[in-house]
Amino acid sequence: MYLFEFLDGGLLALSWWQVVLATLLLTHLTIAGVTIYLHRSQAHRGVDLHPVAAHGFRLWLWLTTGMQTKEWVAIHRKHHAKCETADDPHSPQTRGLRKVLYLLARLARDLRRAYAQELARMRLPAHDRRRFAALRRWLRSGDVSVLPAAQQQTLREVLGRSRAILMVVEMRAELLATWDRSSASREQALVHLQDWIARAEASGVDAPQNAAIRIRSYAPAGPALRAGA
Repeated sequence: MYLFEFLDGGLLALSWWQVVLATLLLTHLTIAGVTIYLHRSQAHRGVDLHPVAAHGFRLWLWLTTGMQTKEWVAIHRKHHAKCETADDPHSPQTRGLRKVLYLLARLARDLRRAYAQELARMRLPAHDRRRFAALRRWLRSGDVSVLPAAQQQTLREVLGRSRAILMVVEMRAELLATWDRSSASREQALVHLQDWIARAEASGVDAPQNAAIRIRSYAPAGPALRAGA
């Protein structure tokens, strides 16, 4: 009885509107902690907080978000020091956030389409077809290493039977890794991207070849990328 009451209302037995109100208040407190403590006080030194308030904000942010003050401040100060340059750690202007996310989303759709086409081509028994088809929803994630063990085994079987699916999975993972190389300079990232485009165009598989065409059409790095230098 008490267990059901606890699951329904929590430790304080709050009603639904009290839960909504508490969520809004706690979220506002977290936003205030980021704005006042991390941003204004620690990163810019524009506000001098009392030690009790500073430690309170720090503890709250650590408990609710896991953010470490030193890391957040270092990243934010680098952002201001290198604003809208290749060294800016989170500049959508230089990193091409929308373009990269759009490209990865398109490549994910192409992967699922290629997967369905390959399953139809394989002429599998009904049991294997159902088992392999169930893997499609897991392919929305760029990191196939997060798949459960059973799906990992199924994926290995599929990759062993289809070079096209193997190529698309590997190329998408490599493109995602290129984007995630935050420590790489703009020149290094360009070299990795040019190598990826060359291999995608030579793969003989539609999905990576189409992705390479889209990247060239964006031409974020100038004539060298458009010409495939």
